[in-house]
Amino acid sequence: MQAMNAINHASKYCIMIGDRLDTDIRTTNKVGIKTIRTTNSLFKIQEPIDKFELHSYTISSLTEIPKVLNMI
Repeated sequence: MQAMNAINHASKYCIMIGDRLDTDIRTTNKVGIKTIRTTNSLFKIQEPIDKFELHSYTISSLTEIPKVLNMI
């Protein structure tokens, strides 16, 4: 949230990339930012426990980010 305020952009212009559902994805979803979950870490075994841990997109490598951004 601080980053959005610092650059003066609304959540619809932001996206969060993270590997942890309980910290990265959950907190970002709560402020209305789209999320990309990367599954190339030990946290790939995490399963969503509620709607706030559901991510918008999934990638297995950071090299896939441009492909996802072109879909948005």
